[in-house]
Parts: sequence; structure tokens; C-alpha cells
Amino acid sequence: MTRKTIIYLVVCCLLCSSIRKGTDDWPMFQHDSQHTGYSTSEVPESLRLLWKFEGPRSFGTYLIISQGMVIAAYDSDLTLSLNIADGSPLWEVGEHPRQFPTADEERVYIGLFGEILCVNATRGEKLWQFQEEYVYFESPIVVDDNLITHCSVPLFIDGPLVPADVHEKNKKVLCLDVETGEVSWEFRTKDLTSTSPVYYDGGVYIHDGTSIYCVDVETGNLIWEKKTGIEGAVHLSLSQDGQKIFVASHGGVISCLERDGGKFLWQFDSGDVITNAVAVGYDSIFFGTAKGTFYCLDAKEGNLLWKREMRSPSSFCSPLMADKKVVIAAENVLYIVSARSGKTIESYETGDTITSTAISDGKLVVASRDGRILCLGSSQNFLYQVLIAPILTTVGIIVLLVFIWKK
Repeated sequence: MTRKTIIYLVVCCLLCSSIRKGTDDWPMFQHDSQHTGYSTSEVPESLRLLWKFEGPRSFGTYLIISQGMVIAAYDSDLTLSLNIADGSPLWEVGEHPRQFPTADEERVYIGLFGEILCVNATRGEKLWQFQEEYVYFESPIVVDDNLITHCSVPLFIDGPLVPADVHEKNKKVLCLDVETGEVSWEFRTKDLTSTSPVYYDGGVYIHDGTSIYCVDVETGNLIWEKKTGIEGAVHLSLSQDGQKIFVASHGGVISCLERDGGKFLWQFDSGDVITNAVAVGYDSIFFGTAKGTFYCLDAKEGNLLWKREMRSPSSFCSPLMADKKVVIAAENVLYIVSARSGKTIESYETGDTITSTAISDGKLVVASRDGRILCLGSSQNFLYQVLIAPILTTVGIIVLLVFIWKK
């Protein structure tokens, strides 16, 4: 083996060993198209403020993380992109977003009142828009080349100038081509849709408050339909783990159905208003209630594994799971608890009611009603990843090259 070959192999080994394992982004509502709320990212060992961004005060600020960017939709105000490394602004879209945007490697999709706007992910430049009057487009999902979203009609839409059939617009789900914005298919429901659809293994699952539908992702054709008989569930999105579908009701009931066919498996009555979507992971489901009780149930049979009373009511921010921990928002306090026991590991006060959270690469990003976006993490790990690791790798390569060359 020649000296040049040895040098080449050593350099390759060092470079490969220095590459950090793949980053698990948070590119849509509840992390993925199943709405699990589960990430493979590490949770920071201690919550230290890495950076802070001061945005406009908003009833809701909705976060996603994609390609090294934090993308924040300020309800009815604007959407902006921040560098996750330091919080510096990258681009801004001055429209009026609704709920969570969605991103893929090239594009960001923003649901607005009357349209869906697609912009370039790195520059924020408009690529296309899809328009339909009197409709909110909220929290779409991306599945391959498909952008799937429900249509939600605002409660205040009424009056002599409003078309008589406007509320029929609220009874459908649309699939658009991600590159062009053209409609691929449309599925009509029997009642009002106001929750983000979920996807798994060729099926799109839709809830209209009275029924759950499974439709083919390519054609929009109905595969099966199941009446739920659940009151008050229309405002909470479905979640699923690949085998089961979980339906949360404002009336306090969690229902579990089989993914294939919609057969009912179990129900759990919390006795209180459920305020957020169910998170699914570690063979368990997690959710909070208005009075401040947080629950962990066995996903298979619905048995209570643990519950705990929080210091304040659960916010409308859905729980987040990673690293065998659960991140819970209780008004203005962020808790990290053990997924197994519910015991508090760490907590952090944000100053105002938390509206959304997202995590990627050990950085926990939190938005609150006062417009602030906080990036929390372990300062030691942050310095190591950003400064120390690259320097050590470079020095190591140089030293080895000199040593081998002289020999």
C-alpha cells in the first residue's frame, strides 16, 4: 500500500468519524405525517438559553424546523425564517398564516385565509399559490409529491355577500402537487373538517367530527369509512402509530381504532377537556387537559400508566417526545419529564403562555404568546458541536498527514 493511499484512507476515516449523525428535523405539525409528536433528536441535558428572537405579539406562534431553519408562523401576521444556529432572520413573508406551515427540502407551504402559498425554502420567494375564497388552509402534510390539506371555514363567515354554499367548502380535503400547486384530487366529507389529516402506508386518514375516512393517497378514492359516535372531537387532530388511530375529543374521551377498517379497540374518559393533539411513542400515548392533568396511557389497551397534576393548566401546545422524555407546556412553564414515570427532569419559565414547541439536533425551540422565540439547549454541547469538534477534527487531520508524510 502506497503512502498516498494510506493518507487518503486516514483522511476519509477522520472525516467520516467527524460527521454528526443525521439531523431529525421537525418539518410539520406534530413532527410527521402521522402526527406522532416523536423525534429521534436528543433532549438537552439542561435547558440553557442559546438565543432569543423578539417577534410580534400573537395569539399563536407555530413552529417547524427544517434544513437548519426555524420557520415561525405568527397567527394572522407573518411567517419568518430564522437561522437555528443563532436566531438571525433569513427571510419573511408578510401574509396572514393560519396554524403550522409545512416544509420539505426545497419548499415551505403556508396555509392562509383563501390560499396556500408555496415559497422557496432558502430565500422565501413565491413559487406558486393556490386560491379558494372563504377557506382557511391549516397545517397541511407532505407525502412524497403530495401536499394534503383540509378546508376550514371561519366561524365569522356569514352575511348577504357570502355565497350560500360557503360552508360546503369546509367539507373537503384537497391534494395538491407540491411542484405546481395543481389539484391532484379532492375528497368530500359528510360533515365539517377542521383537523389536519394524517398519512400512513398509502392511506390518508380524515376526521370530520362524526366519521373517520381512509382514502387512497394517489387517487383520493374512499377505502373505508367509520362513524365514531364521539361528540366534540372535531377540533383535535388524529394521531397514529402505524397500527392504531387515536382520536381525542374536547369532551375528554380518547378513542383508539384499528388502522385497517376502523374497528374500535378501546376508550378512555379523562373527565376533562382535552386541549391538545395526542402524542404517540414508546408504546404509549400522552395528552393534557384544561385543568392541568397530564396523562400517559398504554397505547395497546388504553390502561393508565401514570398521570400528574401540573402547576398550571395544559396549554394548547401539544406534547413533544424525544430521548425517552416528554416535553410538556403548562401555560408559561416548560417541563421535561420522564416518559416512563412522569417525574420532572428539568423545567423552564418562558414568561408568557407557550403556543408551540419543536426540537432538532438537541435544540428545543419554544414560541410564546408575547412573540418571543427561545432556543434552549445544553451550552456545553452547543459549543462542542459548533466550535470544538470542527477544530479538533481539523487539527487531527493535519497532525496525521504530517506524521505519515515524514515517515
